[in-house]
Amino acid sequence: MNILKKLIKTMLILCAIVTIQYGKTYQLYFLGGRSNMVGYGNVNELPQEYKQELKNVMIFEGNSTKDYQAVQGLGIWKNLKPGHGEGIKSDGDTNYYSSKFGVELSFGRKILELSKNKNIAIIRSADGYGFSDKYHYNTNGYIDLGIKCTEAIYQLQNKNNSYNIKKFLKIKLG
Repeated sequence: MNILKKLIKTMLILCAIVTIQYGKTYQLYFLGGRSNMVGYGNVNELPQEYKQELKNVMIFEGNSTKDYQAVQGLGIWKNLKPGHGEGIKSDGDTNYYSSKFGVELSFGRKILELSKNKNIAIIRSADGYGFSDKYHYNTNGYIDLGIKCTEAIYQLQNKNNSYNIKKFLKIKLG
């Protein structure tokens, strides 16, 4: 009987280690764009159900940089909630949410519903400084996107998570 108890304890410990070691698998989406992606909706005007944090939807929102300024790409993964619109900032440890929101709220909710509650990860890069200008590929919008994606994926993998890239959505009007 003692051997059986030890065997069960050992198996439980091994199961816990395997669970910790492999983390979660995320369905990964990229949202990118210029001013149409920034988000200018007022959080205080949202319906109550959109003010709730979504537990199965993570978002990485790094700082955007104007052209010809040093690019930082600081950001962290957090559960999706209102405040990712114009004015959101991050120091790489904490997100400082704004009073604005964008398409990420309805997108995250809809994708979560369609995926039947799988783990969702969104990398969002939004600025009004040249991201989708096809004639200026060396502007900070593109550099921001590359740095944010690199940092976001590094952070996911560093916590032993895996991901499946699903879509890259770019919003541009005009």
